[in-house]
Order: sequence, then C-alpha cells, then structure tokens
Amino acid sequence: ERALSKDGGPMLVILDEIDYVKNGDSLIYTILRLHEGGVPRSPTVVAVARWEPPYMLDDSIRSFLILKLSLERYTPEQLRDIVRYRASESLEEGSYDEEVIDRVVELSKHTGNARTALKILYLAAKLAEERGLKVITPDHVSEAASRVGVVGISEETIAPLDIHDKLLLLAAGRRLTSSGKSWIRMGDLLEEYKLICEEVGVTPYKYTAIWKKVRDLRNMGFFETKKSGEGMRGQTTLISLGSIPADRLVIKLKEMLREDLSPLPFEL
Repeated sequence: ERALSKDGGPMLVILDEIDYVKNGDSLIYTILRLHEGGVPRSPTVVAVARWEPPYMLDDSIRSFLILKLSLERYTPEQLRDIVRYRASESLEEGSYDEEVIDRVVELSKHTGNARTALKILYLAAKLAEERGLKVITPDHVSEAASRVGVVGISEETIAPLDIHDKLLLLAAGRRLTSSGKSWIRMGDLLEEYKLICEEVGVTPYKYTAIWKKVRDLRNMGFFETKKSGEGMRGQTTLISLGSIPADRLVIKLKEMLREDLSPLPFEL
C-alpha cells in the first residue's frame, strides 16, 4: 500500500502456491480492494495454485478475475525428459542409469508433478550417498518414493485440504481397506463419508457438493474415477486411490483429523 501511494504507477503482485497460504482468501481480498482505501488503484494479481482454493469461487473475489489458465499435468514422457535433464545436470556421470530414471517416472507419473519426481530423485541420490555407494539403484528410488509418500499422502500435500476433503479421503481409504478391493462405488463412498461425519460430529455435505469435491480430488491426483462396466448393475461412478496405499492414507488422515477436530470425544 505504501509503494502504491508513493509511486502511483501500476504494480504486479505474484502469489505463488496461494493454496498453501493460511487465510489466503483474506490476503487476496485485501489486495484486490486496496483501491477502496487511499491508493489510486489496486495492483494486478497473478495467483498460482496447484488446485483452485474454495474461496476463489466466492463472488467477492471471483468478480475481480479477468483470466483463468489451467495448466495440464506433465505427461510421463515430459516427466522423463525433465528427470533425465536434471539428473544429467546434478548427478555424477555413471552414478545412475536409464532404469533409475524409468523408476522415478513410474512412481510419480500419476501425479504429473515434476517437483515430486525430482524430490524422489534427490532423496534416492542422498540415500546412496549416505550408504557410501557411488551408484543409485531402483531400490533407492523405491525407498525415496516411500519417504516422499509417493504423491498424495505426504503431510504437506494433505494439509491444505479442508475438513470435508480429508473426510472424503478417509472414507475412501476406510472402505477400500475393509473391502480389499481396488475400486468402490460412489454410493459406498457417500455412505462411509456420512458415517464418519456422524462419528466426528460434522454436518455432511449434500450430494452435489460432494460430487464437486470428488471431481476436485480427482484433479488433484488423489482419486481415480471411471464409469462402471459390464457385470455391474446400473451405471455408477467407481472410485479408486490409484497407487496410494489406502491403509497408510487412513493412518495419516486420522492423525491429522485428530488435530483439526480436536478435541474428539473418542478415537477415529
């Protein structure tokens, strides 16, 4: 505000990873309405996010939006190019081979996230170094991926989600774990979600809102969805956690929800 008042010229504010910022809605709202105070104009804001925070749908903020760009996830081929290039730039020649690159891509491709792929590569290199080895192996990559959480179940990825996103993920994890199956029906997810909401004393969302959240969680890489096929009665949406281990996801979500909803009168 001081800079705008002093200079009076146009200003560009870039907010990277706004979906991770606590009270991001308040921050954006305040910046966009600076012109209502003592400055001649509000700055132009570029907000970058991995997914669209719910508050971006609020009319008080959406009315200021001029352009929205959605960038597609990296394809496996693009991830391979990125990982191969970064490996050639940062690792000793001969310390890795194409099998290591392939393994990194295999364990990160369902995210489409270059940061995750590169983090796995970095940790694999550190593991080899810590053990006095000069060569990175696919096993190092697998262990690194496990430490990272192989997408979706690392705390830093789940933390920005709201309570109902976490409850839906918990519902999917619980139902998939108990059923021993790879896919569950949308109806199964709804049933488990409502049961969990009742257990923790949270009012469940209506179907339309839940479906939107399922779609958003799919776009973030947590859920995979498909239409039911032959052998199933009626058409329904099937939901899976893909390569995310359901049992590990349940454990992580229980820990986080105990903090988010503390105090709980009982164990989740």
